[in-house]
Parts: sequence; structure tokens; C-alpha cells
Amino acid sequence: LKTEEELKSDQDERVAAETAMAEATAVREKEKAVYDQFMAESSPNLAAVGKAIAAVEKGMGGGFLQTRAASVLRNFLSSSKDVMDTDRQELLAFLSAKEGDEYAPQSGEITGILNTIKDEMLAEAQETMATE
Repeated sequence: LKTEEELKSDQDERVAAETAMAEATAVREKEKAVYDQFMAESSPNLAAVGKAIAAVEKGMGGGFLQTRAASVLRNFLSSSKDVMDTDRQELLAFLSAKEGDEYAPQSGEITGILNTIKDEMLAEAQETMATE
């Protein structure tokens, strides 16, 4: 038989364990929310970068500029802190071109910048998924 002292100690331990479990659950839910937000934001941005690369490589940059993907890319570039300012300016200038303007694909500068951004975004997404 347990003494009252042992019973009180067991009850205190149970309360402590329940509190620790509740705290751990709250932390995990917070981490999951951050992950879900990251994935919701990065998926359309990554898709837009991919579409931009494909359009520019095919010489259809002007047609791409009128798409929703171009708008998503513009918004991403405007708000991203991960893109260098010089790259951001170059890409936003490209995205601001008029319908009749043609991008000179032989320079490869725009596709190079976009490919670098895509690679960095993929690496960050893979790291985030591995952590999750």
C-alpha cells in the first residue's frame, strides 16, 4: 500500500508530465503552422520561377509577362529578402518590359538569375521538409 506521501508525489509527477506534454504539443503545433505557411508561400513562388525560366528559354518572355505566374514572381521578388538587390532589379526590369519588347536569350543573364533563385528555393524547401 502506498502512503499518502507517495500518493501525493505520484499525483504531482502526473501533473508535471501532463503540463510538459501540453507544452510540447503547443510548441509542435506552432512549428507545424510555420511549416505550413512556408510551404503555402514557397510552392507558388517556385512554380512561377519555373514557368519564367521555361518561357524565357523558349524566347516567349513577352507572353509570359501577361500571366498570373509573372504576377506571382513580381510579388515574390518585391517581398523576398533572400534575393540580392542587383538580381531583384534586373528581374523586375525584365518583368516590367512591354509586350513588344524582346529579351535577348543569348545573354542568359535572366535565366541564370532565375535558375540560381530556383536552386536556392529548392534547397530551402528540402531543408524545411527534412526538419518537418
